[in-house]
Amino acid sequence: MVSRGVPQLKNIRLYFCDFGGSSLGVRQALKETQVVDFLKENPELKLEVIMKRNYHPYMSSTYINGYVKDQSLKNMSADEIVEWMSKVNSEYGRGPLKHNSVKVTTENKSI
Repeated sequence: MVSRGVPQLKNIRLYFCDFGGSSLGVRQALKETQVVDFLKENPELKLEVIMKRNYHPYMSSTYINGYVKDQSLKNMSADEIVEWMSKVNSEYGRGPLKHNSVKVTTENKSI
């Protein structure tokens, strides 16, 4: 997401295993051109690909305000991984807002 002309997502890190079955979608996404096309559309993004053996794949996205969001990519296809990359690109990079827990009560009942 762009706020006042500044893209909020700074970089994406893809962690995967080179032989594990749950990392098959990540390996296919890196071989195909979908990830390259996504990065060409968003030249301000940095993509880091890190091989981490004997772990399930996940994506770690870092925003300019320091917020880090991790997403599991276990058993996902290449299309689903690109969808998650575009989803984290369209977020502001902050946790969910907390609401005030004070309940409002009135004398008059609503309909």
